[in-house]
Amino acid sequence: MTFFNDKKEENIKDLLSISDKTKAILDKNEKRANRVTSIVLLILSLGLFISLFFVLYTVNEEKKNNALIIILSLATFCTISGLFGLLYRKEYAWKKWLLLCTIGISLAAMNYFFGSTFQIAIILPLILSCIYCSPKFTLKVGIIFGLLFFIMEIVAISTGYFFDINIVIFKPGYVVDLTDRFTRFYYDRSQVDIPATYANYFLSYAIIEYIVYIIFFLACLLASGLTSDNLKKQAYAVEKELRLQEEINLAKDVQSNSLPINFNEVKEKCSDIDIYGMVMSSNDTSGDIYDFFLIDDKHLCFCLGSVSSKGIEAVLLMNKAKEIIEEKAKQGNSPKEIFEYLNNNIFKEGNESLFITMWLGIFDKSTNSLTYVSAGEIKPLVANYNEYKLIDDNPSSIFLGGVKDTKYKEHKIYFLRGEKIFLFTQSLIECLNIENQMYGLNKLKEYLNLNIDNNVNQIIDGVQKEIETYSSNVIQSNDITMLMMEYKE
Repeated sequence: MTFFNDKKEENIKDLLSISDKTKAILDKNEKRANRVTSIVLLILSLGLFISLFFVLYTVNEEKKNNALIIILSLATFCTISGLFGLLYRKEYAWKKWLLLCTIGISLAAMNYFFGSTFQIAIILPLILSCIYCSPKFTLKVGIIFGLLFFIMEIVAISTGYFFDINIVIFKPGYVVDLTDRFTRFYYDRSQVDIPATYANYFLSYAIIEYIVYIIFFLACLLASGLTSDNLKKQAYAVEKELRLQEEINLAKDVQSNSLPINFNEVKEKCSDIDIYGMVMSSNDTSGDIYDFFLIDDKHLCFCLGSVSSKGIEAVLLMNKAKEIIEEKAKQGNSPKEIFEYLNNNIFKEGNESLFITMWLGIFDKSTNSLTYVSAGEIKPLVANYNEYKLIDDNPSSIFLGGVKDTKYKEHKIYFLRGEKIFLFTQSLIECLNIENQMYGLNKLKEYLNLNIDNNVNQIIDGVQKEIETYSSNVIQSNDITMLMMEYKE
């Protein structure tokens, strides 16, 4: 049986599909990370400009001009990149690479010119990569910038700019003037045994340097992974909350659209019957529903029920039940037969936690009789002899959808002119006040007895105000649903 046509299902999917909040939060984090990296880049550019004075007074004349041009170019590039990252708000995938590559190249150049002072700077790109919360990005940064610094040191050895004299192996007979050590040590590469220097570099320097680098690299990779997991969990929690709220809003819309709103329709066709209902929605839509319709000129079917779950699943299940009831009732089935068919139709093996509590009655005007069946805890109140009493104190039948092939017991009572029947979900009498006390059945009966002469609209509206006053705006966990029928004199 089809309960929603393709158009309705498409609308429901559209309402349920919200933007990817997880991606939005990750994008926001990347923007924040780019701002931090841009600020670091601007600080680095300031350091480069300051280092120009160091070059003026420490680098020998032969190397000074080249050093000044390179450092000035790097400082300018760092400033432009930093300002771009900080001021240009639009994000690109390559933006973080631009910022980090600028930092890496600048640090490698400073390491090239100023030596051991900037050795520790090799880990700066790694540290900055962690704030992007992407282990893959940190892995790429670690490999790329590790290779970059390694290549810069190899180049420094071969061009005569390597800072550590203990690494360089000079050819026999070459005299080294150590006074240059304090201004910067530069050497004539023609007097250096390059193969021996490379061997010495790898064995006595590079191994130790890159073992330390790998330790930092693994630590940053771990930190990036942990922060990524935490950020995704946070994003997932936010998205889950938004999706839940979206589902609740959808459920409320579907629920309200499923409720009958033309209460005069029955009265217009049967002037001696008056009926009125209401759902007081909770924070989480419970899928409560009431329904009524004329089977023919003499028979009125009406029901009230609640689903064990909440949200859109509950609403759709109740709508399914509502359509089955209307179809089967108009085919001439009794309440008992309707419930037994409905129970098997909504039963799902292994999902006994999803069930419906419901009361269903068919009133026959020709005999003044009300034939009804109950599944669960719903027990209506009937006004007899100016007092409301429970229609049935006997235990109710088992709920719908819980056990396959359940047999339901049918009951019959007779109505006198002027009598009313008041249906309500258990959540009405379980409504809590600010002191965590339940409203209770006795208070409900007391209110109904005091207002027994009012019409169905006045009584239900009055109960609503009574509950709102009693609960003092305490948010209830379940919907409160009421339906009242009067056989008028």
